[in-house]
Amino acid sequence: MTENKNYLALNLETLFHVKPDLARIISQTNFNIEGIAVAKSDSGWPFLLQTNVNPHRPLENKVDPRLEAKNAIASLNEKIRLVILKGCGLGYLLKPAQARKNIERIVCVEPTLAIFALMLSLFDMRRVILDKRVEFYLGTDAAKAVSALKLNYDFNTDKSASLVVLPPYSVIRHPTFGIDLEFERQFEEEWSILKITSERNRVTLSTFTDLWRKNIIANIPAMLDSAPVSSLFGKGRGTVGILVGAGPSLDKNVDKLIAAQESAYIVAVDSAYRTLLAYGIVPDIVIAVDATAENVKDFDGIRKIPDEVSLVMVPVVDPRIPKMFKSRFTASYGHPIQKWLEKRLKIEFGSLLISGSVSTIGFDLLRKMQVDKIILVGMDMAFGNNTHTKGFLRADTVSRFSTLERIESSREKGETLRVLGWGGGEAETNIIMSRWLEWFQREIKKSRVNVINATEGGASIFGANEMKLEDAIRDLKKNPKRNLSKIQNIDKRNCDFDVGEEDLEFMLKWESAVKSKEELDGVRHSIIRLL
Repeated sequence: MTENKNYLALNLETLFHVKPDLARIISQTNFNIEGIAVAKSDSGWPFLLQTNVNPHRPLENKVDPRLEAKNAIASLNEKIRLVILKGCGLGYLLKPAQARKNIERIVCVEPTLAIFALMLSLFDMRRVILDKRVEFYLGTDAAKAVSALKLNYDFNTDKSASLVVLPPYSVIRHPTFGIDLEFERQFEEEWSILKITSERNRVTLSTFTDLWRKNIIANIPAMLDSAPVSSLFGKGRGTVGILVGAGPSLDKNVDKLIAAQESAYIVAVDSAYRTLLAYGIVPDIVIAVDATAENVKDFDGIRKIPDEVSLVMVPVVDPRIPKMFKSRFTASYGHPIQKWLEKRLKIEFGSLLISGSVSTIGFDLLRKMQVDKIILVGMDMAFGNNTHTKGFLRADTVSRFSTLERIESSREKGETLRVLGWGGGEAETNIIMSRWLEWFQREIKKSRVNVINATEGGASIFGANEMKLEDAIRDLKKNPKRNLSKIQNIDKRNCDFDVGEEDLEFMLKWESAVKSKEELDGVRHSIIRLL
């Protein structure tokens, strides 16, 4: 039971030491809340009662609010490391949560300042206030609490990007959270996005971290014998870039590219290379980003790739692919091992946008090369007679996020969408490909570059002018481009590759989001052995 002490003064004095701004606000807060009263429970502990409804509604257990809160925390799984309290009420949940040693952070979001002030006036909360694991977000913009969670659990190594992965967590909603309906609506909107993003990142990291680590370490020699992709930026001024996707419509007009290969930079996704090869077309760049072994099938049976064809890769690709190319450009993937390598080399490889499809990297590359015009070919983003060009050898995995099996099964199940088609009419697509379509439309709108959709099939891309390929390339100037394969590789002289404990901790940053301490110890020894 509470004793007759001036808890408010004691709590505010402590709060002034750790959060003076919050303490000043609380000291000026009116304790009276319309429609809310403090009542005495059967066990003697005070509880909040909503009095502006008939009958009056208890906002906490009217028999024993303290025991109810204690049992709620005791029921949490031992793996829970983050507790989010939506509403703190009179604080009964805070102390038992604080007592759980496995809980690393307690985030309390209370929209009503007066309720927090009531809690401070009724109980000694000094230990809770001083506990660095406990964070309070009170009577403020709902997005601030979610932004703080993003910041605390962002595992990326690049400040320009974000990789949020929440630890095992539990969300407990106290009825006081619903007093401010607009605040709750805003919070739920922000929280739902963060929750989905975190889970998606967790699944991706859990699935791929071991493969990424293995590939990136194996690819260190290839990275050291490459040029940073940033050395291509700005090299396309005054020229035209042609981005070749592996959509089924590529078979219609691929032969027209023969006339363009001396006049435009041809950038092909890996799964389109075989089709270009069949027509004697030598692209300037082939892009590979997929870490899985299936990606190697795009090059099966190809005896030799011409020296003038450059590979643009991210370092997590299957290490057999970089070995096929004499000329290589490496883009940053944000992977901690690569960022460590960049620090030691005193360079930055440069980043390209990855959005679930290798073609997005190709578009961003040509945009950053600052070509005057980008022509899209084989960029269907819709179903044709097949899912890919005929030159594509079937593989299960087509990206980090989707498989051919998933794409085709969605069609069989009727999970398809109808969108405006190239040249008019409608095209059939699905949710995955429609997201790629939305990405292109959004990025084209943001870009100043002139984009021509010469796909001659598939979906119409809003913002890109539609034109037949032969018309799009008719007036190209001869030989305005340079030989990209002659660009100088990175300078790796005087580079120190000694690995210390601090380096290992940094290298394990992504893996620490999804692995246990015991698993991380095993990975640490593996890195030491391989490096």
